[in-house]
Amino acid sequence: MKDKELKIGKLDDTVYDRAIRKRLAAVWAHAEAEEISRSLPLEGDDVNYVLRSVSRISFSAARGLAGRLALLHAVDTLAAKGAYPRLAGVSIMLPLGTLESELRGLIDQICETAEEEGVQIAQVRTEITRAVNVPLVESVCLGDPTDEKHEKIRAEDIPGFHLVLTRWIGLEGTAVLGVRRREELLERFPAPFVETAAEAIHHLSIRKDARLINAFSDRCAMVALGEGGLYAALWYMANLWQCGLTVDWEQVPIRQETVEICNFYDLDPCCMWSTGSLLAAVPEDGVAEVLAALRRQDIPASDIGMLTRGRNRVIRHGGEERFLDRPQPDALLRFEEL
Repeated sequence: MKDKELKIGKLDDTVYDRAIRKRLAAVWAHAEAEEISRSLPLEGDDVNYVLRSVSRISFSAARGLAGRLALLHAVDTLAAKGAYPRLAGVSIMLPLGTLESELRGLIDQICETAEEEGVQIAQVRTEITRAVNVPLVESVCLGDPTDEKHEKIRAEDIPGFHLVLTRWIGLEGTAVLGVRRREELLERFPAPFVETAAEAIHHLSIRKDARLINAFSDRCAMVALGEGGLYAALWYMANLWQCGLTVDWEQVPIRQETVEICNFYDLDPCCMWSTGSLLAAVPEDGVAEVLAALRRQDIPASDIGMLTRGRNRVIRHGGEERFLDRPQPDALLRFEEL
């Protein structure tokens, strides 16, 4: 079948059936999605029951990967809130000149990610418009808390909590570059190295990490790393609890592929897309058990520092100290013009 350029406006029924509906068949389960939708009250009906997260991907640096990343960002954010992601709706805006094959690729990513994460896709809306010049994919995910009886953490108790970080920082950015800049990277690195970096795009879920930590203690606060990387997550955590922090850079987990690729492009891995890593504030008396529980499930995790009284936010590296800056634009934004 000849690859066709999509016409401006909403998709016609024939293209929608061919490019979307048939591909969703395995994960849509429309009747089941409707049943789940009825069981989840609308926002405002019962805020203690429904949790909601929204993710929007429009970086040209991530073109061709936006379907997977948009849904994964929403699912990870919801998991970090202590919820089981159950239902998602996706909105796709495509620029003029988009081919049907590109839409099919996005839908395939959404379907694959939904299956991996156990999420029902309830709705997909697509429009071709002059309003965007790169694909824009927005995912809205709904879920319910794992335990409605969790006690609220008091701000005064937070100082002294340790900061546990799962997996590795900068992994998402590394994967995006491994896929999108493959030929350029192959001029510098061996093929197995680049393939390992790119393959990480399929291993960015922290749902398992969040469920394990959430089940362990009702006094753990969690943040899913994403745009802006580790530094943005640390800043958000400190602002949330109006406290300070200290972080030992030498304890921050990072893969060699990330180190090498960031050096090659002169990027700061602490300020780069880091979906696939979870930051948790854990009471001091539970840190050892949390780390052991994660490692028993083959989830790498490190104690990288702690939350403190006051407002000083300190990064320690090689015997030197510096203050954490306000979050900067994500390092991958430099590729937007390339």
